[in-house]
Amino acid sequence: MNLTQYKAYITTSLFIAFLFPLAILAQQAKPKPKPVVKPKTTTTATGVKPKTTTTGTGVKPKTTITTPKKASPALVKLVEKAYDHYKNNKDKECEATIKQILILDPKNRDAFMLRANIAMFNNDIPDIWKNLNIIYKNNPTEPEIYSQFAVNHLTYMFFSDSMKRVLCRKTIFLASKSAEGYASLGLVAAVGGNYEEALQYFDIGFTKIWKDTNSRIILQLPYARCQYELGMKQAAINTISRLLNRVHSDDRYTCMYMRATYKMEIGQYDVKNDIDSLTRIYPNDVGIKKLKLKYMKNIGQTDSMCVMAKYIRENSEDNDFDISDYCSDMLKKLDVKKGSLLTYDIKGNAANSKQSSFIIEPTVFDYKNEIRFNWRRGSSSIAPEAGKVLINGSALDSAFAQQNYFDNGSSDTLNSKITAWLSKKQFNELAKDSSAYFATNGFSSNKFYFAGHEQVEIFNVKNESLLVDCIKISDGEETILYLNDSNNPLIIMMSLKTFRIILTKFE
Repeated sequence: MNLTQYKAYITTSLFIAFLFPLAILAQQAKPKPKPVVKPKTTTTATGVKPKTTTTGTGVKPKTTITTPKKASPALVKLVEKAYDHYKNNKDKECEATIKQILILDPKNRDAFMLRANIAMFNNDIPDIWKNLNIIYKNNPTEPEIYSQFAVNHLTYMFFSDSMKRVLCRKTIFLASKSAEGYASLGLVAAVGGNYEEALQYFDIGFTKIWKDTNSRIILQLPYARCQYELGMKQAAINTISRLLNRVHSDDRYTCMYMRATYKMEIGQYDVKNDIDSLTRIYPNDVGIKKLKLKYMKNIGQTDSMCVMAKYIRENSEDNDFDISDYCSDMLKKLDVKKGSLLTYDIKGNAANSKQSSFIIEPTVFDYKNEIRFNWRRGSSSIAPEAGKVLINGSALDSAFAQQNYFDNGSSDTLNSKITAWLSKKQFNELAKDSSAYFATNGFSSNKFYFAGHEQVEIFNVKNESLLVDCIKISDGEETILYLNDSNNPLIIMMSLKTFRIILTKFE
């Protein structure tokens, strides 16, 4: 990776990392050592959604082919083929293709870099060094090959930070007057959360020799992020403001996004020009709309906030985006009475779990004294089951254990457990101290804490979609959403270790 590629790496990947710490590095490929759980994608300040990435997993990085297009067509085709094998975890096929490449070009950089990458995923440290040393021997004017290898794999947790630091120091040893090794050490430290150390390395790098002046300039984006993380928010704003007039295109808009975000976090709302500029260039970008929404709320521009908030919720993968601060017309209570039907969808967390329904039909609804309901449960492949439940006054008053399972044909009386609702004790404790005990599995209890608001879409008897505003509580693993209604603290959703249940229709 030459200095132009290094600059591109920082601009297209690292600024995303420092804007959104959970979306570090736009590296794409099939995971190797461990299964990958994909997080939600994040819309960046540039208006371009980076591909979904995973932090600290075995995701093979997107690497840049360095073999020039003017090389023989046969060589170019082989290099592209080797990269395809690598990205698809076909290591044996990749190695066989590499051997063919080296017959045509014994010093081919891509071939040795692919071997180094494969060695890293196999935790073969000696082979990493062997191949990087070959590349350096063939390209003695590029000692940064070592530090760039470390930077390329910043988020791969099984490639230790200590090894990445050793690689960066190898570049410093070979070229102590060059900036690349120090800048890369700073990036390693920053991604590891060592922001003060990162700033120290960046400061050293700024005094060294850069082959590409633009790389030195753009490094101030992660520099500003480190300042911000250390609580130096005004300093971070000043750094970004100085940088704004020295960068162009997407980097400029990234600066605007960061500056507006940081300013509003410290109560400065002179950000209209930045937000207007971002909106003109990326009118439909959800991340920028969120920024604008926050700005509108804080300056009292409430007339169109709810429309924008609902747009964000509907047009992004952030389906749990909390719009309660922006909309005053949301449903917050449900009038449960005799004859009502509450339809819940149930889905187990196992991969092969089938979805079923659980329907509650109250026959008596007196939350102060007792609740009686008939229930039925089933799916397209399971014969329907049914039963009856009585929740008596003692359970409604002070129960903390949820009864989530009922036997077909049973008539259950709950006096020390509760189901589908919170007890008065739980509701009052949450209202007072923002915490309460729940036994979601019916016997062992954990303390749940207030975690904000969340809206759930349900349908009424006319199949009209309604957004219901809920209180969200969690113990860190499990989550419960319920109505903030002392006369009907109905549970709307439970996301538990073994299954998820959510109210989808109320009629």
